[in-house]
Amino acid sequence: MVKYPVVLMICTLLLAGCGKIEPGAHLAAGAAASDKVPAEEPAISVQGPMSVSRTELPNGHKLSVTLVKGRYFEDWTSPGPFMGKNWEGEFRLQWLNESGKEVHSLSLNAPFHTESMTFNEVFSIHTDDYNDDGNLDFVIGQYGSSNGNVYRMFTLNQTEKCIQELGLQSSHELFISSSEGRYSVPLEKTGKGAFKISYYDNAKGSTIDETYRWDRDRFVKQ
Repeated sequence: MVKYPVVLMICTLLLAGCGKIEPGAHLAAGAAASDKVPAEEPAISVQGPMSVSRTELPNGHKLSVTLVKGRYFEDWTSPGPFMGKNWEGEFRLQWLNESGKEVHSLSLNAPFHTESMTFNEVFSIHTDDYNDDGNLDFVIGQYGSSNGNVYRMFTLNQTEKCIQELGLQSSHELFISSSEGRYSVPLEKTGKGAFKISYYDNAKGSTIDETYRWDRDRFVKQ
């Protein structure tokens, strides 16, 4: 025969030992744990210059485009040519030897006549001998419009061991529409000391081809 008073006494003792649990109390406890202020995370810091291009040349030397003063930021909400990663500020164009020691460098902002340049991707520099003098030449560009980009032309002077800007007739720059990159593109060689570029002209509604040929100390549009 079960004695109900004894059972009731045992249940009462158990309840007294566990204590009264309010509805949702376990959620409150969890929330309290998660509401603790986390330890402050360290800020992102950059030690030294940032390279947006580091291209190895056939002889083991390298060409580098390096941000030396400015900022890095990301913008994933504004559709347009600079959506994504951005390096902005003052850049230097560097010629490095096999061990990474600088042979020569120059300000990249100066030829573009601007205090601030922007690159929004890491890229390779395309080199070739366009004026047939035995030195490697190349172009570096900046965003121009939805139809193309603006480029300045440079060469690695092996005799004087320096980077020099190559002369271009009148404007000193090339406007090129290309699907091979924004910041450095290969030029189509059309003969000894000559190359061709193309761009889309909105006013004419067609693609325009231009040929340049080396004439003594600069490329002249034919």
